[in-house]
Amino acid sequence: MKTIFNIVRNIFAVIGLILTIVLVFVLCSDGYAAIRARGNQKPASHIETLKLSGQFWAKSGLPTALLLEDFDYFFQAFEQTHPDPYSVFGGERRFHKDVKKLRRSLSRAEGLDAARLQAEICRFLVPLHDGHTYCGQRNSFYDSEVRSLPLNLRTMTDGFFVWSAPEDFKGLLGAKLLSIGGQPLDKLMDRLAEYVPSENVYGLYGTVSGWKMNSTALSLMLDDFDGKKVEMGFRTASDIDTTADLPLLTDEEMQSATFSSMPTDPRFPSSNFEYKWADKDLGVMTFKCSHIVSRDCLQYILDHGMGEYEAIKNWAFPDTPFEEIPSITERFGSMLSEMKEAGAQHLIIDLRGNGGGWSPIVYPVLYQLYGDEYLTTDLGCRYETRLSELYLQKNNVTLEGYNEWRGTSYNIGDLMSGDYEKVPETVGDSLRNAIIDNYMCLDKDMLRAQNGKPLYRPGHVYAVTNEATFSAAFHFTYMLWKMGATIVGVPSSQAPNTFMESTPFTLPNTGVQCSVSNAIQRFFPSDDPRAKVFRPDWTPTWEDYKRLGFDSRADLLYILEKIPGMRQVL
Repeated sequence: MKTIFNIVRNIFAVIGLILTIVLVFVLCSDGYAAIRARGNQKPASHIETLKLSGQFWAKSGLPTALLLEDFDYFFQAFEQTHPDPYSVFGGERRFHKDVKKLRRSLSRAEGLDAARLQAEICRFLVPLHDGHTYCGQRNSFYDSEVRSLPLNLRTMTDGFFVWSAPEDFKGLLGAKLLSIGGQPLDKLMDRLAEYVPSENVYGLYGTVSGWKMNSTALSLMLDDFDGKKVEMGFRTASDIDTTADLPLLTDEEMQSATFSSMPTDPRFPSSNFEYKWADKDLGVMTFKCSHIVSRDCLQYILDHGMGEYEAIKNWAFPDTPFEEIPSITERFGSMLSEMKEAGAQHLIIDLRGNGGGWSPIVYPVLYQLYGDEYLTTDLGCRYETRLSELYLQKNNVTLEGYNEWRGTSYNIGDLMSGDYEKVPETVGDSLRNAIIDNYMCLDKDMLRAQNGKPLYRPGHVYAVTNEATFSAAFHFTYMLWKMGATIVGVPSSQAPNTFMESTPFTLPNTGVQCSVSNAIQRFFPSDDPRAKVFRPDWTPTWEDYKRLGFDSRADLLYILEKIPGMRQVL
């Protein structure tokens, strides 16, 4: 995903001129891509149940020839758009050999349907470890006929604990999950990794966290699963190791069951772009960011005729009239003004559960926080983007128009790279105004009025993540970290060094919604452990969560514990 800010840096580093019109936008979020996969599309990431296709999936009703046309269409789009479609498969020749082998196998399969087509393609893609390339809804096991485990599992850095359970099993609340079917978690995740495309182990955690553990997922992890119940091992909140036979329930049974849950602290905001004092006297403010979509980028979509407005708007703000949709910079600016008036020194940005959106809308936010220091800091973001027909369609531009805008002579298939190592040492008025002019922000006058200074910079900024913090939300996290913020919580399922940016397309016969990455991002040296798993600075343990009552906002409470004076009021 190329960023507006990095493009600005590149052009000024090379030619030292004022940036011209920037039209780059980002469709890189798991959350956004899920829009296209809604409706009646079936999950893609389960293979073992192919043997039980009639049980878990409805038949597509399409002849094999049309399904194979979709197979060919997918891999043609994949080859033309993905920045490195061959390396992990052993090279182009081996890739084509394996694709042909899979196609031949499917052509001979009895009862081939759209679900099996999706599942086989997704399993083929597993070696990519690419969260933005998939066929059908990414990493989902939901189907109305699948039975669900009646536990809400919350992710920790080293596993799960039970946050909600039926009344008959409320003794498991807070219990740490040790095993399923007699198998330890690490072995279960290894089995799941054979079937589920993920960028790191936290992508696998995210596949079964919350209410998502069900008979489909369990059938992948266990050889002798009967589909109706499963033995699970726990360490209870009283430090007693125990096992329990958990039934799996139908949708109707889940809806009629009575559940007990652990608490949710009311001091923190819950709506997107909502801010709230955790403790005004001690100067602690919290900002909730549920997704990276605001009126700023929606207006941009409308202004540039990019399409998809209704889909994105209905995903992010389904019941909100356009004029009432918040602008992230307006909300963030209002919050910083309140903090400045109070002299508050602690800002918590809650990015848990944020699947992403449009990264450019957070660049003005970073400028609000850090002013010119943000513009002169090397964020270490390196990108290469494949120029393809799908990429141009997504950006609503022709090849000629793209080259005219960029002053380049690229051809379809070229890999576009940029050198972002050089950033301006200082920022004058003309450069700053040129950057602000090209920000995806509705109120640019507010930014110009800063004159390079932070709107307000609190002494301590914390960004809170979990396994569901992905794509554009991870970019926001990473950039905050580069600017000095403390990262807290569970590692993201987004790898810092990975393929990036969803380029959506639809299979013509089945109507299955797909995505393929069109860029490579590199934030760390390849031999750095953080290249695949970006571990927060502070990672609460199960003992920490237990001390904090297994509250759904325990990661936020963990921060409050560390702020002088807060422990006394918790």
